[in-house]
Amino acid sequence: MDIQEAYQQFGVTEDATDEAIEQQYEKWIKRHQASQLDQNRDSQVDMDVINKAYQTIKHNRQFGDETKPNSSPFKEKLEHFFTYYKLHTIGIIVLIAIVIGIVQTLVDNQQQKQELASLPPASVKVMFFGSFVTADLTKLDQTEKQLAENILDKFPNWQRVETILNYSPVGVNSETDIGMKQKSAAVIATEKPDMYIMDLEYFKTYVTSGMFYALDDLSNSIKDDQLYATKAELDDAEHIYGVEITDASVFNKIPYREETKKIAAIRKDAANKENAMELILKLSSTAK
Repeated sequence: MDIQEAYQQFGVTEDATDEAIEQQYEKWIKRHQASQLDQNRDSQVDMDVINKAYQTIKHNRQFGDETKPNSSPFKEKLEHFFTYYKLHTIGIIVLIAIVIGIVQTLVDNQQQKQELASLPPASVKVMFFGSFVTADLTKLDQTEKQLAENILDKFPNWQRVETILNYSPVGVNSETDIGMKQKSAAVIATEKPDMYIMDLEYFKTYVTSGMFYALDDLSNSIKDDQLYATKAELDDAEHIYGVEITDASVFNKIPYREETKKIAAIRKDAANKENAMELILKLSSTAK
């Protein structure tokens, strides 16, 4: 096959870049794979011709117009194997890497479960959710530990407190913001804390869903300007569902946005509802 015929069969012009050649070859491979499932003979791709054209073009670009030296049938088959199956080989390597990653994640999760099983039960589980928490993943564990310590300082009888930082931007200004919002929504859907501390904007978004426990019993113990009442789904009247704790001492020694209003709320099906209510009372009394 001469070089002009090779370009014609391959479907590119002689001034195509090397990158364009590789992209076109990938297209031929994908089209060939798709044609294996198509009963229409007109759609079949002759990969022998495509491979020959590809090798001719590559050889011409590397060595010029000199005639490609004769090679043995074995060498031609070997070249065909590495050329045609190179994408398959790369795909297998990627697949193996993914499998290894999944296995490692499962092992890590199992180890984490075993470690948690050896700990005393959490007196309360709190999720800090919204744009006021740190988005720096390198400080995530450190900040969660500090928040837990701040809570335990106020309740010496509690043995353990579990905290979850779930950053979510209020606005969307980049693809990163979109990814963070999707991740935070998944955490909200899968985690079941006893209590949430979140941006006022997010509180207004979630409170109408009926996911929070009514805090009417706390109305006489907390300042009126800290209480947030509204009607949730199936409510006939307004109930108190949130308490503002914007500058509470729980945020000591951690990075956070001070100007953001922060609302504490209790999950309707909280396992440690009484402890969560005690914590809200304590935090509301330390808020400025």
